[in-house]
Amino acid sequence: MNKSINLISKLQETMVNSISILVRPIILISTIFLIFSTMGISLTVKPLVNLVLVMLTLYYIYITSKTKIQAKQMSMLISFVIFSILGSLLFLLNIENFMPITKQFINLPFFFDGITMWLIWLSAIVVLVLFLGIAQDSSNFINKFYNNKIRVSYSSILLFIILFATICFTIKNIFIFFIFFEMILLPLVFHIITQGSRVNSTQAVKYLVIFTLVGSIFLWVPIIYMVEILGTADFDSLRWLLVESTNSGTRKFLFISLFLGFSFKVPLVPLHQWLIIAHVEAPTTGSIVLAALLLKVGGYGLYRFVYNLMPLESFVFGNEIITVALFGYTYATMLAIKQIDIKRFIAYTSISHMNFSLIGLFSGYEVGMAGFIHTMLSHGIIATAMFYMVGYLYANLGYRDTLRISGLAETLPVFSIFWFLFSIANMGMPLFSAFPGELFVMISLAQVNPLFVLFTIFGFFFTGVYTFLQINKLLFSNYRGYSSSIFSGKLTDISAEGFSVLSILLTWTLILGICPDIVFKNLEI
Repeated sequence: MNKSINLISKLQETMVNSISILVRPIILISTIFLIFSTMGISLTVKPLVNLVLVMLTLYYIYITSKTKIQAKQMSMLISFVIFSILGSLLFLLNIENFMPITKQFINLPFFFDGITMWLIWLSAIVVLVLFLGIAQDSSNFINKFYNNKIRVSYSSILLFIILFATICFTIKNIFIFFIFFEMILLPLVFHIITQGSRVNSTQAVKYLVIFTLVGSIFLWVPIIYMVEILGTADFDSLRWLLVESTNSGTRKFLFISLFLGFSFKVPLVPLHQWLIIAHVEAPTTGSIVLAALLLKVGGYGLYRFVYNLMPLESFVFGNEIITVALFGYTYATMLAIKQIDIKRFIAYTSISHMNFSLIGLFSGYEVGMAGFIHTMLSHGIIATAMFYMVGYLYANLGYRDTLRISGLAETLPVFSIFWFLFSIANMGMPLFSAFPGELFVMISLAQVNPLFVLFTIFGFFFTGVYTFLQINKLLFSNYRGYSSSIFSGKLTDISAEGFSVLSILLTWTLILGICPDIVFKNLEI
């Protein structure tokens, strides 16, 4: 155990030294480049260099902050800068007067359509939450966070994950997509090992690596075939080469292999066990990244490189996939009812929502596709909020099970209001973001086969049961004799930073629920 701790400490120290060594010359070189490059640089490159310089400078100031106040101020500044930058991409896409700016990117090997922009926006929301609430994690982590070594490794890991996910959301080359898709695993594993909330974090990493590697094999085989036999990994070229240069049997093999590979990351039941263990053992920020980004990269891969790349095969296998996804949705909602650990509970609800979204994707109808995308965005926001609140409880109490936590409405009224609102939003209550997506998925499912709709009733029933059971246990009841007075001295209500984070997430939950057309009108389905 001591050897593992020493190894982790050395890794963190190496990361700090490496980043400090690398950042300084990059800032210097970028500054010199900007000074002496007044001519001959395109309008696309110069703002990019300026952006890199600004972000590196802010980040360097942040990791070298000497006091808690300086670190908090810089973390908030960085989060708002990144949020503004990523959010501005979505703004440029929506405003017709600025469309000529985005048209210059059409010939580049990147996607700049509606789903890409909205997933980048979701990444920006996650960045905002992670850096505003950067010190809210396990209690041990809070005490150590303002140590420079911990802060550098922590923030660097999060930024790398965000960067790799953003590349996956935009890149057209399936081979490069696969590389960054797998690279997300490296900082995530390091994050779980170093900041895991329990002693079994190594077991979580073992499951995460094994399941991911198995899924990678299913992805690697068809990608190598495309590169070696078809001679390209570009999305646009593959769309017509797969039709012109391959037979039906080959396309079905490629489809099944790619589908299974991405299903590990969604995850589709019964390939979900790694996610439960990873969520339970990961720190709060790791759970947020898993739910809001990693699962979305898997769903995006199914949409972009399975459904869009081979639409005929998606139609052929559509009913079988819908049947499996429908089973996974109902199965996960049933298991969520009996969960005592709140993190496991949220993990199972995440699996149910992601399985339900796949029903819309493979329904073959535009309304189902819109429901798939909207459900993914909604789940990313709601799961982020709920994991954030569970992290708050665990940071202050050291446990997070409903056998020992109850009656929070008396002790934490503001926290309880947020938990109640996000719980009913997670259930799919009208006016909240989950409702429009689930409604559109149901409409598409009725068009595929009305009998499928009858089976979803079981899932909706179990969803309502687990939602109100958790609300009652956590907020109102003195479950099994435990009273809120036992831990009232340990808890204070949500801080100003927490209130800001949850208010932002709740605002977007309401916006996407009341005005879903802001998402649908930009989708190119």
